[in-house]
Amino acid sequence: MLIALLAGFFVWATIGLLERKRDSEMDGWQSFVLVLVPALLGFVLSVGLAFLGLAPFAPLLGLLLYFAVPLLMLRYQLEYPWGRSCAYAGIVVFYALVAEFVVVWGFAQVSA
Repeated sequence: MLIALLAGFFVWATIGLLERKRDSEMDGWQSFVLVLVPALLGFVLSVGLAFLGLAPFAPLLGLLLYFAVPLLMLRYQLEYPWGRSCAYAGIVVFYALVAEFVVVWGFAQVSA
């Protein structure tokens, strides 16, 4: 959850900067939801795959969730055009990966 919180903050800040001149429907909570929903779905999916003995596929499916879920949420809930939805979904994936690397690296430095 620390990774989702960190990524959600950066997604909120970036999308807030990009949407400041537009009359946007997106608020702070929705930008956090763009990160939290794929994180929770990825957790449930990884638990299910581990139960079935297919755990090595969980990170790849989690990365796909970080793109597909925000893309579909932005397109069908907020009715953004496909181009902007893809760009914002890419921002979510980028910050999710950056946050994961930062947290994992930070814990590795503390434990070493």
